[in-house]
Amino acid sequence: MELTTNKHQKLWAYLPVAILFIFSLTVFIGATFFDQIISAFFAKGIEYEAVKWWIGVFDEFGLFQPIVLMFIPISVILETRVYYKKMRSKKKQQSYQSWIGIWYGCFFLIWFSVSAIALWLIYGTNMDMGAGPGIDPKIMGTWIYRFTGRAIALGTISIVMISVMIYLRVGFSKRRDVLAGEYWVDSIKIIVIVVTLFVLTFLIKQTTGRPFYYNTIFDNEVKDKLIELMQENGIGNAQEILEKNSDRWSQATYLPWYKINGNFFKNFKYWGPWGNHLAGPNHWGDRDFPSGHTVSMFSLISLMVYFVGKNKPKMSLIKYFFISFWLLNLVAMNFMLVVYRFHWVTDTTFSVMLGIVVLFTVNKLIDKSIRKPIVKHGHKNDNLVSSILVEFKKDKAYLYVITYGKPHLVKRFKPHLKVRRGAPRVIMAKIVKYSNDKYKLGHDKIQFTYFNETFKDHQYKEWINEFKKITFV
Repeated sequence: MELTTNKHQKLWAYLPVAILFIFSLTVFIGATFFDQIISAFFAKGIEYEAVKWWIGVFDEFGLFQPIVLMFIPISVILETRVYYKKMRSKKKQQSYQSWIGIWYGCFFLIWFSVSAIALWLIYGTNMDMGAGPGIDPKIMGTWIYRFTGRAIALGTISIVMISVMIYLRVGFSKRRDVLAGEYWVDSIKIIVIVVTLFVLTFLIKQTTGRPFYYNTIFDNEVKDKLIELMQENGIGNAQEILEKNSDRWSQATYLPWYKINGNFFKNFKYWGPWGNHLAGPNHWGDRDFPSGHTVSMFSLISLMVYFVGKNKPKMSLIKYFFISFWLLNLVAMNFMLVVYRFHWVTDTTFSVMLGIVVLFTVNKLIDKSIRKPIVKHGHKNDNLVSSILVEFKKDKAYLYVITYGKPHLVKRFKPHLKVRRGAPRVIMAKIVKYSNDKYKLGHDKIQFTYFNETFKDHQYKEWINEFKKITFV
């Protein structure tokens, strides 16, 4: 695995995010003036059967995938701790191995229990969303779309988390760059990014209290369609049920994203579990701006910090595929929410911009507050060395250890090139042995460099030609 400290891979990793921000900002500005027209255009897609299945799956993914974003970084931090203890003491490692086993066991026990309850809430209780048992007024269909979507989402997320656990236990723990790669610092970044995004989203939602697009068009025509659907599924008192749930399904007045619904101070009593949010003015309880589902999907890109940065393996096709796959899913989620009629275009585009700003801000702040002190003192800890650089200048060799992207000179020597014991292969074998014994690094983490100008007419020209043929990098 070749490590890199250049900025080229960062450019290609962050370039799609920068383009996404510019695109989102452009659409956001335009949609500010034409939000209703754009939403009305896309809302026509809800009539198609395939779209309802698509909505059912993505809507449920948006609800549950933040759990993955907490599971992965917490597990990486725990695995890093086990690795560190392993480097220090085998006895302490065994103790931490037991704790991490308990973590995985308890987490998956809770997760599968929650998944079973989540499915039962739809199937076992014949879900009632304010339009009678088994009726989903959002999709304008029965519970089957949401139940199938939830089953697919929970199943997929379970497979992903189990796969991550297996990799962390079997593969990650055997990597040589567990500490030097700063994956535990990246995990802190991910946790802070996700928590910050959802806290900001919550605060903005509670402040604005923007109504759903669906409720702004909930006129007699839409209401009649819903009543017809209810009656087709054996609900005779459809009209009475909708009147009883008028705080959820009734016509609201359109509000642009920049206007607060009602009085901010008076609305504060509806915040949180202690207040009845449905009692707020003009469907304040919808709290549509910004989009929590978009923030949930965007948060997945925070995992990119595991791939990009100093002392990280070079970007591979798999990693580019992950970024491209995420972008496609983010676009699909945004379109779904607008077609779904429960978010405006300004909701989703603002959420994307908010996510990008938080991503880069947190990344910088964590680097300064946590990473910078580690970089300053990291070369004093042998466990944090990620690679070794050997430089040949004139007739001397200089050995540097690379910690957090910075070289630190630890050894210099003068090779005896005219005798057999100083031959290139012997010298390199000694360096490889030294790096393995001292820093637990294999030959793939050693880089040899030389300067052509220095050796151009030097008496060791033949030795250098041989060295070029056997270099590891």
